Amino acid sequence: MIDTTIKLISEEITKNEYGAPISTKSEREVFCQCRSVGRADFYNGMQNGLALEYVFITNPVNYNGEKELEYNGELYAVTRTYKASLDELEIYAGTKVGVAHGSDETDQPDTH
Repeated sequence: MIDTTIKLISEEITKNEYGAPISTKSEREVFCQCRSVGRADFYNGMQNGLALEYVFITNPVNYNGEKELEYNGELYAVTRTYKASLDELEIYAGTKVGVAHGSDETDQPDTH
């Protein structure tokens, strides 16, 4: 396992004066250990359209339900968490299969 840091990214949705939703993201850096995803988790993820890449292990007090994280400059989705013990939480992270890092649907050509 590698000792490292990740940025956990949370999103808050508020509304402007016209009632339109506004998304505000915030980041916070936490210390963790990084390890590779096991073979079974990797293949189970692929069956569900996810390319699981990492498992980050941190203290449960560091995690507040964030859905995204940044590691080595790349953005990943938090696919699931597992509380292994009172002081260890496993955060599984990956990307959707067929979607490049950092791209979204607005980057795709319109085929309609």
